[in-house]
Amino acid sequence: MGRSCRGRPGRRGGVAQRGDSSFVGPARRHLCSDCKWSPPENLGSCHHRYCRREESWNFVFTGFTSLSEKCVQQSGTDRGADELAQTLNDYMSDVLEVVLDFGGDILKFGGDAVLVLWRASEAQLPQTISLVLQCCQQIQKKHGSRDTHVGQKLHLKIGISAGQMTVLAAGDRYHQQYFICSQALEEVMNAQNLAVKSEVIVSPTCWKLCEQEKIQTRLLGGKRVLKVQRMEHMSGSERQDAAGQFEQHVKMQRLERIGHLRPAFLVSNGPKVAAEMQKYIPAAPLRKLDVDMPLHLWSELRPVTSLFIQLQFSAEAGLLDLQRGLRDANRMISTIISPHKGEINKSLLFDKGCTFLCVFGMSGAKLHDESTRALDSALQIFSTCSRSLRKLEAMSIGVTSGTMFYGLCGHPERAEHTVIGHKVNLGARLMVHYPRLVSCDEDTYKASRLPSYLFKELPKTKLKGVTDPGAIYQYVGITDKCIFDMGLTKKRSDYGPLLGREVEIDLFERSLKAYETLGQPRILAYAGILGSGKSHLLTELAFLGQATGHRVVTMELTKANMRQPFSAVCMLVARALGLQAGETCKDRQRTLQAKLQGAIEESSYCLLNNIFLVEFAISDEVCKMHDLQRKRELQKTCRKVLQKVSVPPSTWVRERKQPCPLQAPHQNSLSGQQDDVPGSPPFRAQEPLLPEAPLTPSPYASS
Repeated sequence: MGRSCRGRPGRRGGVAQRGDSSFVGPARRHLCSDCKWSPPENLGSCHHRYCRREESWNFVFTGFTSLSEKCVQQSGTDRGADELAQTLNDYMSDVLEVVLDFGGDILKFGGDAVLVLWRASEAQLPQTISLVLQCCQQIQKKHGSRDTHVGQKLHLKIGISAGQMTVLAAGDRYHQQYFICSQALEEVMNAQNLAVKSEVIVSPTCWKLCEQEKIQTRLLGGKRVLKVQRMEHMSGSERQDAAGQFEQHVKMQRLERIGHLRPAFLVSNGPKVAAEMQKYIPAAPLRKLDVDMPLHLWSELRPVTSLFIQLQFSAEAGLLDLQRGLRDANRMISTIISPHKGEINKSLLFDKGCTFLCVFGMSGAKLHDESTRALDSALQIFSTCSRSLRKLEAMSIGVTSGTMFYGLCGHPERAEHTVIGHKVNLGARLMVHYPRLVSCDEDTYKASRLPSYLFKELPKTKLKGVTDPGAIYQYVGITDKCIFDMGLTKKRSDYGPLLGREVEIDLFERSLKAYETLGQPRILAYAGILGSGKSHLLTELAFLGQATGHRVVTMELTKANMRQPFSAVCMLVARALGLQAGETCKDRQRTLQAKLQGAIEESSYCLLNNIFLVEFAISDEVCKMHDLQRKRELQKTCRKVLQKVSVPPSTWVRERKQPCPLQAPHQNSLSGQQDDVPGSPPFRAQEPLLPEAPLTPSPYASS
């Protein structure tokens, strides 16, 4: 369990002040009055809708990634994540307090970026833009830069635009994500990206609509955006007049020490509204609401694994294409990560394209092997989305593991429940700088305990704000090379024989002798606790088997093999048939037809497509079979293949060069299997006699 830490955003009192509402009874009944997230009203009842004219601006904290790295370097992983969250919350709370004072509201949090919104009619836009610019100037004057305890200075960059916005909702009846898209959103992101520290940049559209006579700007050469240099100061009465034009002004509440606050909801509070709005809140904070957990206990430090998923849709994709793509992507991602207790924590359409942040290991959803589960889920998401999503041009996923701050972030009146930390920032950088693949950091690679042949080390590249990311790997999963050429990952020591395993080695040699002289089929399985040296032992046994003149076939199984029927048999038989990874699909088909001629019917070759990665045409006989018949026919065909490649017992003594198979299930590789129970010997061997049994992963060899 992660330890509790400071988790109150902002410098004032507790997290997310409750106002006048009481927190009595089941928390979900008070969801609307206590939630500090402000979605567009009526969001739950629509798939997409066009909003009126909006004035929006986006600001970014520059230096945030460098700050996160320095906090970890100076204070360690745990304390560094805590200090980072506290520093960001204090700074963000100060900035957002000015925003709320000027009648703005938070539309989306994006890590080190925040999208702020003012709603106004077209006639109100000029005066509203002046109000927004006044707000920006005050923020840059008071909070444009901030010194931190580690010597890293934070700065603000602000971009402003205006126009219509469209709200897209995607999800199912239990969980929903909302996305904002419009030309104004693209303009505000472009303006913010062109800004440097402590600057305010307005888009061309915003400049056309504003009160130009009151604003002094400078056109940035070749950029089609304008830098705000100075504007006429608005008096207090002018500010009140501008804020008073907002339709929601009459419902605003008075904040302590500051001006007016737009209420989180403009609809009546009630159970139906709560039921609709809770769909947009991640499952982790809902679990805390269900048990009435005090808000000051929501934040903690936890070891988690994060997935940053980036989807780049085609520029030709229309609104309906985009909505369909987001809906399908949300469904695919949720379906894949839910069995592993993973959750979609955040979805963004205005930052780095379309981005999903998924987290494994949240409170109440902790499972063992979460790094392995996250990597397998990432590869499955990459494959499924790349194959199924229309108008998808590119996709990339970054996976990182480590201790992160997990709790509320933002302002006491507008906070989100998310994860913050150096590893979160690193995951976002991997997603951007290593496109079109699944990348992971070194900690995830080590924590997964997966064989090294499932990864490929990537060349180092400069990551913004990260001085030393460590080794970066691509997770490739099980490929045709793994199936046809895979062996043990451990190498035999050059310093001599393995010591301390005389009993296990003697048992192997006696079994080998019985095989040679008596023709007795044997399966010898070794089981042991994590780190007891099973892989080293099997490497030694493989060497001893080769030394006696036998051909040794080795393999190492992972959890991914559990999802692939006949994977262990496939690997062994593929090598016995002489199939190789470098061959093309057609070469493998010709090899199978030559080696299996007369053993199976011509119409049954198509049943071997998924097993040996071939593409035989589906025969008419197989097409007419229902699922149960096809499964039975597949089993019969596999049995015939095994009989074809196996050696009759009468020839075992005469032929010395036959394969001596050794299986090495990797640590924690069989789901549902655990290490030996406490008190059991650290290592043991079992010698079951299984005559004429097909060679499958041994249930004894778990770890």
